[in-house]
Amino acid sequence: MGRKFRGIMTGLLGVSMLLGSMGAAGAQSGSTDYEGHWAQKTIETWLEKGDLKGFQDGSVKPNQSITRAEFMTLVNRAFAFTAESKISFADVASTNWAYSEVAKAVAAGYIQGYNNDIRPGDPINRQEAAVVVGKLLKLAGGNINDLKMFSDAGQIAEWGKSSVAAAVAAGILKGYPNGTFAPQQALTRAESLTLIDSAAAQYNAVQPTATPAASATPSASPTPTATAAAAVGGGGGGGGGSGSVTATPTPTATPAVSPTAAPVVTPEPTLPVSDIPLLDIHVASVTNTSVTNGVYLNFDYSALPASMFGNGTYATYYVTTTPINSRDLKWVLQNRRALTTSPTYSYPNNSHVKVDVPSVFVPAAGDYYVSVILNAHDQTLGYYSQKVNLQPAFVSVSKNFVKLETGVTIKQEKVVVESNPSSMGGTYYSDVVDVTYALRDQPGNAVYYTISPKYYMNNNFQLEVDALVRGSHNLYTDKVIRLTESTSLISSAGSAGGTGDIPLVLATYGNDKTYNEQEYTIIFYNKDLQALSYYQGKVTQSDELAVETAEKKIDEIWGKPVLEEESVIMRASRAYSLLSDSLKAQISQSRKTTLENALSQLEIKKSSGPLGSSLPLASTKINPPYMTFNGSILTAYTVDPISEAESISLYITDSPITAADLAVPSVYGKQKFHGYDYLPVTGVQGNHYATVVLYDKNSQPIRYATQQVEFTVTAPVWDGSAVQIKDGVSLERDYNNGSRADYVIFEDYKKAHPEAVYATTTSRSELGTVQDFRPENVVKHLNAYSRTSSYPFIRLSYETEEALTGLTEDYIIIFYDQNFKAISYYIGTLAD
Repeated sequence: MGRKFRGIMTGLLGVSMLLGSMGAAGAQSGSTDYEGHWAQKTIETWLEKGDLKGFQDGSVKPNQSITRAEFMTLVNRAFAFTAESKISFADVASTNWAYSEVAKAVAAGYIQGYNNDIRPGDPINRQEAAVVVGKLLKLAGGNINDLKMFSDAGQIAEWGKSSVAAAVAAGILKGYPNGTFAPQQALTRAESLTLIDSAAAQYNAVQPTATPAASATPSASPTPTATAAAAVGGGGGGGGGSGSVTATPTPTATPAVSPTAAPVVTPEPTLPVSDIPLLDIHVASVTNTSVTNGVYLNFDYSALPASMFGNGTYATYYVTTTPINSRDLKWVLQNRRALTTSPTYSYPNNSHVKVDVPSVFVPAAGDYYVSVILNAHDQTLGYYSQKVNLQPAFVSVSKNFVKLETGVTIKQEKVVVESNPSSMGGTYYSDVVDVTYALRDQPGNAVYYTISPKYYMNNNFQLEVDALVRGSHNLYTDKVIRLTESTSLISSAGSAGGTGDIPLVLATYGNDKTYNEQEYTIIFYNKDLQALSYYQGKVTQSDELAVETAEKKIDEIWGKPVLEEESVIMRASRAYSLLSDSLKAQISQSRKTTLENALSQLEIKKSSGPLGSSLPLASTKINPPYMTFNGSILTAYTVDPISEAESISLYITDSPITAADLAVPSVYGKQKFHGYDYLPVTGVQGNHYATVVLYDKNSQPIRYATQQVEFTVTAPVWDGSAVQIKDGVSLERDYNNGSRADYVIFEDYKKAHPEAVYATTTSRSELGTVQDFRPENVVKHLNAYSRTSSYPFIRLSYETEEALTGLTEDYIIIFYDQNFKAISYYIGTLAD
């Protein structure tokens, strides 16, 4: 990506989709529900200052999610923002308690609305918080390549990537120990306090001049016990006292199976270019049986100075079948698919880094090119590349491969750790897998085994056993393995070792849809890595933990509209229903009443639509977006996503939807369900009923949502007077880890032509073969238009398939005046 475009994009990308407001937060100083909490000192400081106030029952509720209005209130107090802007959001009346706080946030410039809404009662999630922090601290946009270190980077919204990367680089947010960032996870009240404290502490350093909207200099905030990077990123908090803290550091140890074979390497690295520093790094292939269907690489950084591993420095690893070249390094290898990216702050203390390479990168034994690039703040510090002979340990399957019904136990344990000078105390949960009898009693001399969880975060990753056998997993030999929330592995003897790429899902709030319903598949192998047998089983709990689980789940029912927290209610119901009668008696009557009322209200609400009980309603909000030519593009946002939903369709009717309407396929067809879906509509004007229907994998309708929508069609004007332009507009193509994005940049044109208020973009492939690729035909095409004053660029396309990343594409960009009349157009081509 060009330097000019990088400068534009890092300062602007990611804010337009956001944001809203937040309300009164707090706890009375006499409350004790935060005692022993990882954020206790931070909470006490806020209470002492009077910036945090209590609920009516005197509690703080540190693990409860915080609304957007509440978050704004805390920010305004911490930064002393008092000036107010005039606001007119549809969902914040002047009588709303949050009106003043929203007005302050808008005046301070860190919040803006979305489609004339501010969504004050919605929880604020981590990626939204990153955008707010970026605004507050005026952080330059981060390098979105740095997000590749997170396994769920693809879940970070495009509008939030730059801000998330900036917040991570600044140390204000970081990922979870399991390698995720969880961008859509709601912040808790405790996390918000710690995050705001950290942002306030950096405020003067990052932005020495006070924001004009603030009438006073922000008051200093004491450094929290748990830094924001740890509390808001590393552990997530969330509740249950489990995920919010930086766990006691896990010592690095050798893998369960020690390396036995010497590495096979070429003596000299590949030298594709000379203008980027070649670093003194050494690579060795560990060709032993410590991983299935893959191999380990050991990187030796001991010859590099510690100064190369500062804050914001990352190492990105590649394993390719062809050598890297000068073009690759020009793009910082962005057109190659990276193996992994990791921060390097720990490298000076641990100069030998082990990276596991799954079979998708090494499908067969042979020579591969191993490369590593060190980057800091979007600058390439250096690289190393070497040809290495890799011999992955592939698995075979015994002809007598069987399922074990006994021999393995999996139980959950709870440990309360006292605080000490070197670590934060707290409550920790772990799943203990005991394979003692399976290793001893099954035939075939089982030596190793792998562990695969069914659930990871909110996703069901249950695979067929044969797929698990073909995958890459760490091999273990200890008879008892303790899988902890920090994804560390502790054997029965107390030694520790990394779990590599195994995602461990336990009793954490990151896994809020499957809390305490985890199931593991254990596969056993002999010394030749022949799969002998497997076991599948759920985690069992003690009576104490089962009751605790039910109580926690019931306490998560927050009284929001029942459809929006359906999954919360059903998780609580499942946890309660699993209890015996004697254990149910331990649940307080108030909790039982909360659950019973929620279930009753949920059933009533699901049947309250025009289809009655024949098809339940879903928590989907339908909103007509603005700025669309020749039609409308509805957005369907499913607040509480339906896990079994595979596709979505749209119906437009003049009266409430009926079963007869659904018996006929929608004229708009079906598309894959994402949870936030764009649904184009043409030929519709005026007030109609819009109904979205969700379908399962068998194309059977399972849920729906319906509401009245006012359709207004805006048509652009083409009178033949528009002129073709050549200057002031440029096209740029950006590669990013196997994806490609094309952009049009019109900053110079806009400066010379302020009358150009709107713009549309169309590609030849988008227009298709029905119409000629000419601007007069483009204006007839359904097209979303953008205000040129918002950003001086527009993203034209985004491709994630590697086969498409090098294709040539033609584009037409048309500029319009304030009356939607086409005044100029630009035609250009982008090629690899």
